Amino acid sequence: MPMSGLDLTVPEDWGTDFGFDSVLVSILDRLGYGFPPLRRLLHPQSLTLIQNGTVVESTPRKEFLTRDDVRAQLRQEGVGRPEEVRWALVESDGRVSVLPWEHESHPRTRERQAS
Repeated sequence: MPMSGLDLTVPEDWGTDFGFDSVLVSILDRLGYGFPPLRRLLHPQSLTLIQNGTVVESTPRKEFLTRDDVRAQLRQEGVGRPEEVRWALVESDGRVSVLPWEHESHPRTRERQAS
C-alpha cells in the first residue's frame, strides 16, 4: 500500500490495451501514407450526396441512406429541402457536410432578378 493511502496503480489490462491500440493505429497510418491502396481503404474519399439541389441517387444507396435519413441530416444542418443545398458530401466518417446556396447565387433568385 502506498504511503499516501491512495492506490495509484494502473490496472494491467489498461496499459496493454491502450499501448497496443496506439501502436496499431500509428503503424496503419504510416503504412497508409506510403501505400495509396491502403490509404483509400483506411480513409475513403467523400461521396457527393447533393449537387446543385439534386440528390445524387447512387450515393444514398451506397451508404444505405433512406430519403428520411437524408432529410434528417439536412435538418441537422439547418436546411429544409435538398433544393436549398448547393453541395452536400458524405464524409469518410459518416457525417454529412452541407454547403447551402447563398441567397444571391441560388438559381431561382437569379431567375427572379433577370425578369
